[in-house]
Amino acid sequence: MTREEWLNKATNALRGDFNAINEDFGNPRISIGFTGSRNGLKSLGAAWHKDVSKDGTCEIFIAPHVQTQEDILAVLVHELVHACGYMDHGKDFRRVAIAVGLTGKMTSTVATDSLKERLNAIIAEIGPFPGAALNPTSPTKKQGTRMLKMECQSCGFVARASRSAIEKAGLPTCGCGGTIEIA
Repeated sequence: MTREEWLNKATNALRGDFNAINEDFGNPRISIGFTGSRNGLKSLGAAWHKDVSKDGTCEIFIAPHVQTQEDILAVLVHELVHACGYMDHGKDFRRVAIAVGLTGKMTSTVATDSLKERLNAIIAEIGPFPGAALNPTSPTKKQGTRMLKMECQSCGFVARASRSAIEKAGLPTCGCGGTIEIA
């Protein structure tokens, strides 16, 4: 099963929760993908209104760094509220969000305990999420500077130059008259 198939199964399982409060989110396309926030990490999800899609379909993206399957579904629920037509986080959004089990600040909702139970039941029904979260803060080897540190042996003045510049022109001399060497 692909991630999109898993998300669609979860969406179908959630449809009844929305229908019970007379809300319909239609048939959005749902995917894991970057949400368009400036640094790519701030926003956990994004719903694009059907009017901006060429075929009139609401597009939902859940950020690939959302860590747990329960959190993925909680973000999905939030975005499905947007798919009902409430693109801002105003009073209508709030009414529907609370009715389906979201709480907290409406721009960054969290699942209530009862919604968490519901989401875990859905996970048990459809199986585990077929993927793993990205860890954008994981330590990757940071490229070291290509500039070599040089220091005057007399006054301690510090400068940097590339290896190729030093090989081409030699080590510079310090303004104090001291010898500069690679530190």
